[in-house]
Amino acid sequence: MQQASEGTNAVSDNISSVSEATAATGQAAGGVLESVRTLSKLSADLRHDVDQFVSQLRAA
Repeated sequence: MQQASEGTNAVSDNISSVSEATAATGQAAGGVLESVRTLSKLSADLRHDVDQFVSQLRAA
């Protein structure tokens, strides 16, 4: 009976560890997503600025 109890506790501890790791992974993924959004916006802004610059060079 004691072995079954210890096994149940070990499984419970493992489930808790997996749950914590899942939460941490979710937070990290959220940070990566925000970074990707920021990078995408900066890339679009840079593309716009380069296009304007090239247009001005052609017009000159």
